[in-house]
Parts: sequence; structure tokens; C-alpha cells
Amino acid sequence: MTGPAAAEERQMPEKFGRYLLTDRIGSGGMAEVFRAVTFGSEGFRRIIVVKRIRRELSESANFLQMFFAEAKISALLHHQNIVQVYDFGQVNGWYFLAMEYLEGKDVATILRALRPARRAIPPSLAAHVGREVVAGLQYVHKLRSADDRPLDIVHRDVSPANVMLLRTGRIKLLDFGIALASDLTDESPAQRAGLKGKLSYMSPEQARCEPLDKRSDLFSWGATTWEMLTGVRLFGGKSDLERVTAVKQMPVPPPSTLRPAIPAALDSIVLRALARDRALRYQSAEELAGDLTAFLKTSPPPQDAVTRLLSELFGRDSASGTMPALPSLEGLVADGLIAAEELLQLKAQVQPGDLGRSLEFPGDTGPRSSKPGDVNVRAALRRRSALWAMGAALVVTTVAVISFLLFARAPAPSTASTAPPKAGINAGPAGANRAGPLPPGHVRIEVDSEPSGARVSGSRGFLGTTPLQVTLPMSSESEELRFEKPGFKSTTYEVRPERAGMIFVELKPLRR
Repeated sequence: MTGPAAAEERQMPEKFGRYLLTDRIGSGGMAEVFRAVTFGSEGFRRIIVVKRIRRELSESANFLQMFFAEAKISALLHHQNIVQVYDFGQVNGWYFLAMEYLEGKDVATILRALRPARRAIPPSLAAHVGREVVAGLQYVHKLRSADDRPLDIVHRDVSPANVMLLRTGRIKLLDFGIALASDLTDESPAQRAGLKGKLSYMSPEQARCEPLDKRSDLFSWGATTWEMLTGVRLFGGKSDLERVTAVKQMPVPPPSTLRPAIPAALDSIVLRALARDRALRYQSAEELAGDLTAFLKTSPPPQDAVTRLLSELFGRDSASGTMPALPSLEGLVADGLIAAEELLQLKAQVQPGDLGRSLEFPGDTGPRSSKPGDVNVRAALRRRSALWAMGAALVVTTVAVISFLLFARAPAPSTASTAPPKAGINAGPAGANRAGPLPPGHVRIEVDSEPSGARVSGSRGFLGTTPLQVTLPMSSESEELRFEKPGFKSTTYEVRPERAGMIFVELKPLRR
């Protein structure tokens, strides 16, 4: 048996690039989610999560567009209330994201556990969870590019399923799979206004397929918090039409009509977030966070309220800090699940304490730069992961912003070899940067610059203007690329075309 069905029946653990997938923890129509382990010398091991899209979707240009947009946006984000993405790439045709492992439960699961007893999350705890989510949204909404342009990121899917309560007491916002961002997503105006998100939690303007801004996320936050306070979904219905109609028209009662113990001040905050007129809604996450902070000063949740709730509902293991048992290295070999040679290869790819190096993928290092300011996207992510593990948050965010905002381009899907050149990619001499069939003994390298539109020349003359794809003969010898743009200093970049990859050059403006 081959294809997706066979993939479902694969025995765990499964070697996947430099990861070992230990068990499947989630599966949907678009992707599978695995718990995974990275290995290093001296017995170093670390649990992560691998989100792997289904292979049949790798031939869908629209889906790959969404997937790469998620990777770009997620790689920019470094905040204690947002799930951390370490790397992305492709292994044997499978596209994936590697991210931090979270031990806890999402709000949707918690509400289902409370529902049989007709309970809800206590008001002070719901306000605390809500404030932590708003802190994450505040960071996302205010994020700017390296040249100080607002990115205008809109999550578009704030809902109970995407808010995670961790055994450590922290709160995390998950899943930027349909997030919207200027300069980072390639959606057309029609796609940007399309109906995306969970119907019961989308804003009225989202339901009407209108252009969105950050206030849409605040409405979705309001619907999520209303449900946390009452234990009941605000915009229900038996059909999609009923749910969308409810979002657009249904009168919104104060949460206290269902739970009289909810303070009037919290009622007011939630109802303002749920204002259908955007002008009457909170205008920013910062404004909403201010009101929640003021409320929590008068009604703080009990200490360790998150871990206590998880322990009460799901047992002590969910809140005790107990991590899943890591597979025995010797046991994997003895059981025939992995060859001894493969295990040695896995261990050789990670050095103790170097978490970033464990996220490097075979055949995906890309060309190296000889200039200190130049950035390779996956190398930047690996450095960011290691720095983040050591607490260097400022450096981490800077590297991620530079690498992904200014440079990342989605690799062509597997069917691209027969497709015409992409729009926006210039055809240089002799088809130097065409996206057609790759000649034997050649590699294709994606080239970009900030700002874009720089003329790129090599040993064969003019190759095109950025962004572009350059096809070069495979060689271990360096080749020099020259970037030129009026008003900016000319820059050279040495590339060794040993394998496919991506490079980026930041042009320095001329002093006036």
C-alpha cells in the first residue's frame, strides 16, 4: 500500500529527517501532528512537535501558499504567549513545521470537561487567560518589519481550540495557519476577504467577507472569553448558515445573564469586545489589556489556578510536570525500529546544548554567505532556536524578522517542474532563473534582496532582478553574485552552488 493511507499505518517510532516521530497526537484533513524527539551526543534528547502536511496537498499551490505563509509568520514571532516555531522544510516530499512541545490542554478541551457538571471557568481565571491571550495579540498586532513598516498581522482564528493552558501555568496562543499579514502573505484581495476561520468565533466583518484589521481578532477574543465565562458557545446553530447569521445579527447578552456571579466590570469588557460596529469596539489589544489588568487588580485568580484546574480535570500528571517517556536509544535498535547506523547519524547531527543544530535538515543548508550581514533563512532559524533556548530573545527576534520578512520565498511545489515561470520572476540569459525542468548537474537557488528590484549579475552576466530563481551548475567552487540598485551601495555575495537553497542580501542606502 502506498500514499496517505500507507502513511497512516506506518509503525511508530518513525525516522523523519533528523527527527524521530514517536507517536501521532493529532490528525486532520490537512496535516498530521506528531510528538518527536531530537537526539545528540552524550544522550542529549529533546521533545518537540512536528506538524506534517499530507503529501497529496503538496501538489496544491493554494495549500502550499497557506503553509509557507504560516511558516513565515510563525518564524517572526517570539513571545511567551505564542507557540514557538523552530524550523520548517521538506523531507522526502513531506512539508512540515517543527515547534515547541506544549504540555497542557486547550480551552475547548477544558470546556468539554467542565460541561457535564454544568460548570465554566471561574471569572477571575477566565479574565487572566484572556489577558494573556491579549498580550500575545498585542505583540502580534504591533509587529513591524526591519525597515519599520507595520506588518498588520491578523490571526483570524482566535478560538478556544487555539488557546492552550500549560501545566507550568502559562497561556499560549496557537496556530497561525490562516493568519493575514501585509508583505508576508501572497493572497489576492479576494482571498484576503474570503471566509476563513471558525464560523462561531469570527467577527461580523469576517463573516461578511470584508477587509479585516486587528479589531477582528478582538471580536473573536470576545466570543472565546464569553464561552469561557458561561460554558456555552455564544454563536451556535445547527448549520453553517445559522452560525454565520448569529454572528451577524444575534443580540449578545451579558455573560452574567447565564452566570450571575460574573462581575459587571467583566461583563462590560466582554460586551465592548463584541461590539459589531468596529468603531465601538476596542481599537487595540493594548486598550483591551489595560481594562483587563485593571479588573484583575480587584479580582485576581488564586495562585496556581491554571495548574490546579488542569490537575482537577485531567489528573495530576497533566499538571505535575511529568513529561512523556523518551524512547530508549538501545531499545529502538533492539526492536528493529531504527538501524544502529541511522541512530549514529541522528546523534552525530546534534551537539550537546546546541538545540539549533538539531533543527537542521539534510540537504537544506543552502549556500553560505561570506558577508557578516547576509542571512540564510533556515540557518537563521537554527541560530534563533539556539539563542532562544539560552534566553537571548532580542537577538532571536531580530534574526527571525530579517530572515523571513525580507527574504523567505515558498519553494515550488513538486509539480513546478512542468509549470511556466512564476509571476514576478525575471528570465535571465539562457533561462538562468526559469522555474522549468532542472538540468542535470544543476541546482536552483532562490535569490532576494531588501529592497527588492536589485539587478543581479554573475560570471555569465546579467541574471535578473530580485526576487528571482537562479539555476547554476553544481560546483564546490565559489561564484560571486553582484547586487546593484540605484541609490544603494553595490554588494557582492559569494555562493557555493553545491545544493539547492535560498540567499538574501540587505542593500545599504548611499549616504546623501
